[in-house]
Amino acid sequence: MPTFLYPQNGAVLDINDVVEFNGTADAGVVKVELFADEKFSIGVGEVKDGKWSVKRRFSVSGTRQIIAYDIDSAGRKTRSAGIGIKLNRGKTEAILAIAEVEYKRHIFEGSDRVASYLAAAGVNDPTGTTAWCASFVYWCIKKACGGSTIYGAEVPNLAYVPSIYGWAKSKGILTVKPERGHLFISMDGTSEPWHHIGFVAGVDENEFYTIEGNSGYGGSTDHVAEVPRNISGDGNDTYIFVDISTVV
Repeated sequence: MPTFLYPQNGAVLDINDVVEFNGTADAGVVKVELFADEKFSIGVGEVKDGKWSVKRRFSVSGTRQIIAYDIDSAGRKTRSAGIGIKLNRGKTEAILAIAEVEYKRHIFEGSDRVASYLAAAGVNDPTGTTAWCASFVYWCIKKACGGSTIYGAEVPNLAYVPSIYGWAKSKGILTVKPERGHLFISMDGTSEPWHHIGFVAGVDENEFYTIEGNSGYGGSTDHVAEVPRNISGDGNDTYIFVDISTVV
């Protein structure tokens, strides 16, 4: 019978983490397959020296029953062991939840709310008209993190997109593959190439969907907006993504 070494029954995990399930197996077992809630397979691990492992990243919070089946050389599944785990929403989900609330509030440039985004990033502009996409990102992160932030003192200008790009590059968290919860940064090939930033709220085969400040449709750049973008680029804009899940 397969035995779980990690995680243990009742473990509380973060949905942003890659969970490496591992354990031991009896002699004659060549593989172990894991199922979540007896509904779908979450992976198969080969048994080596009596041990197995399966990695999985979950995207939905809640409780899960993880069942392990051992598989012999003839492909027969026999015996089972199970554990229960609880998946909590990670900080990236909390950040996105705040950004989504701001989007639903229909926030526009020139409002007191935009002035508060700017003030959080150290920009004193009561009119709320200074470029504010990076300040919106910073404000959402800071609010979700209980007043702290992920880059603070390491970014010399919190309202300046190239500063955030430089920080992400130094941390080794830039990627070309977007995932929900990432930041996106736009580059347009000018002398100030990294010029816009926001949150990735969803991804499909060819597009990603954002929540971003200082943006909009049809050339508008004056509100918090949900915008579909092509992963391969839009016009002169190309994109790089920041995986903040490892630093929040």
